[in-house]
Amino acid sequence: MALNFAPLLIGNSIMPLLPIYARSMGADVAVTGLVLGIIFASLSAGALFSGWLSDRFQQRRLTLFASAAVKLAALLLMSQTDNFAIFVVLTSIVWFAGGVTTSTIGILAGMQAGAASRGRTFGAIALGGGISQILAGVAAGTIVAQAGFQTLFLLLAGVQVIPLVVAVLIVRDVPPVPRQRKQASEQPIQSQTFWLLLGASVLAYIVSFGTTLGRTIMMEKLGFDPAAISSAVAITGIVATPLPFVLGTLSDRVGRHPLLALAYALTAVGTIILSLATTLGGFWLATIMFAMLPSGLTLSSALVTDTVPREALGSALSRLSTTPWIGGIIGFTGTGALIQALGPQPVFLLLAVLPVLSAGLVLRATPGFDPLARFRHAR
Repeated sequence: MALNFAPLLIGNSIMPLLPIYARSMGADVAVTGLVLGIIFASLSAGALFSGWLSDRFQQRRLTLFASAAVKLAALLLMSQTDNFAIFVVLTSIVWFAGGVTTSTIGILAGMQAGAASRGRTFGAIALGGGISQILAGVAAGTIVAQAGFQTLFLLLAGVQVIPLVVAVLIVRDVPPVPRQRKQASEQPIQSQTFWLLLGASVLAYIVSFGTTLGRTIMMEKLGFDPAAISSAVAITGIVATPLPFVLGTLSDRVGRHPLLALAYALTAVGTIILSLATTLGGFWLATIMFAMLPSGLTLSSALVTDTVPREALGSALSRLSTTPWIGGIIGFTGTGALIQALGPQPVFLLLAVLPVLSAGLVLRATPGFDPLARFRHAR
């Protein structure tokens, strides 16, 4: 949890306020969306790279230490520059290293968790995300309003000392496993369930990140200050903090598919509410509906670990960990351009369709699910 906290604190602190920073540097909404897409492409690349590192060198503890050191150095440089192009490059480096960190944590958890406790294990790791949302939502906007973005970047660099210490003193690596054979490494690709889960997660996170950009734009136009804008993140964190652990534990007993479908369905409800929001309470209610979505990745990780052989787990989990970031690339770049052309409300209503499709894909991946069976039997 401590390792997961630091990179997620960076994202939850910077991301809701980054559109404001970008526009203060002269970028319009479409350019801002493109920049966010570039950053999340770096995050996806880092997550995929971690799978290759894990399988090739099997030095996951060293990987966690190195990625934290890179983030610390890049954040220090971010606090010293006022050049937007340099800022984008440095932020991309931070997000790349963050992708390496979060994916490596998931790989370690999958390799160490027992079959009867995988949901609880991934849920415990996800607690760091909820705590980071609370802290970022309460503090980030206030820090920016009173001391500026450079101070925020400097403080976030200091937080990276936590994963450096944890990686050295606490993390236990798993024993090396034999190099995966070609047949073993292809097994997750051949699994229909695996690809359905990946597709469902990408669609849901397109909505999550697209609405993050749109919410900031809407709230800024309505006159909300940075503290109010980041408060939506805090509300999400307060609600979401216990959910991954509670739902992960529950999924060990009742099954993961129905809970995962519910998480995606509530995301659709939140998107519709967001399209109608004009008050701070309305924006808070919309973000509360998104609170189960981080639990969705927890449940998906447990499902993949249930079905993929151990020797291919690093590759499979790293691919799954890229789905939020792929969703971020599409969500930010696509939403930025669409909002520029249509405005936020129509775009939100279009986005609300995607998590409904995600829920359908999860149900399709459920063993034994056949909604037409009744009609076939009747014939």
